Amino acid sequence: MKTQDTHKSLPNEQIRDLLGRIYQDTFMARPSKFIEEQIKKLNEELEEAKRGEAVRLLINSLGYMLFDVSDEIEDYSPTTYIPFIGTTEEYRSLFGKYYD
Repeated sequence: MKTQDTHKSLPNEQIRDLLGRIYQDTFMARPSKFIEEQIKKLNEELEEAKRGEAVRLLINSLGYMLFDVSDEIEDYSPTTYIPFIGTTEEYRSLFGKYYD
């Protein structure tokens, strides 16, 4: 039997052929719930990235720079640490180092 004859002479032959083609085309597709969860996760990551870009743009527009001062912080903790945001002169004055 040839593929095009699979549903020949059966009721709803064309519908069965169409459904069979669509099913075969999507056979390896992941379940829609999985894809929806991935889209939700990616949308959350996208929003976080946009927020980060906006903060960097704001820092630059204020004439500031971001400095990693984690080595200079006595009570460093990854959960509470924030970088220094300011000018090169402020950084040099407060932390006694030169920014290259």
